[in-house]
This record gives sequence, structure tokens and C-alpha cells, in this order.
Amino acid sequence: SKSPFVCFPPPATKSTLLQSAKMGMIFGKVNEETPKFELVAKKEQYEVRRYVPYVIAEMQGQAKSQDAFGNKNFRVLAGYIGVFGNPQNQKKEAMSMTAPVLSSAQSGEKMAMTAPVLSSAGGDSSGIFSMAFILPSKYTLETAPTPTDENIKLREVPASLVAVHTYSGTTNEKEAEEKAKMLLGLVQKDGYSLHPDPHDLPHKQGWQLARYNPPFTLPFLKTNEIHVELADDAAAN
Repeated sequence: SKSPFVCFPPPATKSTLLQSAKMGMIFGKVNEETPKFELVAKKEQYEVRRYVPYVIAEMQGQAKSQDAFGNKNFRVLAGYIGVFGNPQNQKKEAMSMTAPVLSSAQSGEKMAMTAPVLSSAGGDSSGIFSMAFILPSKYTLETAPTPTDENIKLREVPASLVAVHTYSGTTNEKEAEEKAKMLLGLVQKDGYSLHPDPHDLPHKQGWQLARYNPPFTLPFLKTNEIHVELADDAAAN
């Protein structure tokens, strides 16, 4: 005969909800808010999206590589929104984490092994890099809390037409550059025009890397994107 007892899962607690969310992130689930866009076109290796405006908190600086810059400054940006405790902004207002985290590098005369670079006066390879968090959509430049760290700048990214190539894995700068070169070639081959003054993190390199997952996500389930801004009147053949 059947057991008279019916087993239900235990009631959800803050601890179990956090554990569930973390398990989802391990398996590549993106629970965070992402920028809103309209899908304009779907190609074999990329798609074209029309993004609405959004506000970012960004940091710029010089480093040996994008990874080195990110390792140094990710926690500073995370501190601004309150990920590690008291929010480092004048309102002491905690903000939800969003996705993706955006990375960009300044165009230079020569590419190093892993990153766009500029030659410093001393002859050492270095580059100017940026990292940015996208703020939740409820914020505008007027309402976003002012960072207490003067190295964090807020700015609005205007509405934009963007070609996006998506790929998986734990990416690095060399792979991102190779993907970007491929995408830049494809969109122009397909008849799109590149934006003459792209709104990527303001180095005008013409592309940017978007990463959606934390480091502990299983590598083959991580989502990465290369973004190339197109002229707004662009039309493919």
C-alpha cells in the first residue's frame, strides 16, 4: 500500500534561495537583469540588436592586460553597488547586479599577444582598458547614486544598433580579439556600415567584450559576446 505520508520540499529560506541561485549560476543561468533590445536580424554567426539607452558605471586605466585591469577593479565596481557590504556610493544605496560586465581597450598601433596595446614611454607593453557595470534600468544619470570613488564614472550609453556574436567558454583577450576581427569582417561583408563614432567604452576600438557569468560557472556553460556598433541607418544586403 502507498505510504500515507506525502513528502514536500522544505520551505524556501534565504539560505536555500541563495544556494539555488548559486547553483543556477554554476550551470550558466543568467538571473540578472540584462539590457533591453529589439532583435533586428538573425545571421548564421551573429545577430543585430537595437538596444535602448542604459546607464553604466565604468572605470578606465592603464594595465598590462585586460585581465590584470579587471582583477584589480572588479571589486571596486562591485563595491559601488554594494556587492560586498556597504554600498560605496553617496546614497549608501544597494543596487542589483546586472549582466553583462563590459570590457574594452583603447585602439593602439600594435596588438600584443593578448590585448590591444599602447607603448609606454619606457618601452613596456601596456594598454588603456575599461570595465563597466550596467546599472538596473530604473536608473538614469540623474537618479543613479554618485560613487564615492572618483575613479568610477557614470554615463549614459545612447540607443544603438549592435552586431553581436555569441560564444561560450572561459574567454581571454586573444580569443576575444580574434572573434572581434571575424565579426567586423562579417558585418561589412554583409553590407553593414560600422558606426563612425562608436559608443563602446570610450576608446573607439569598434568592439567590446560582454561577459555574463561569474568565474565559478562551468566553463562550457559561460556566455560571452562580442559587440560591434553599426551605423544606425545600416542596411545589409
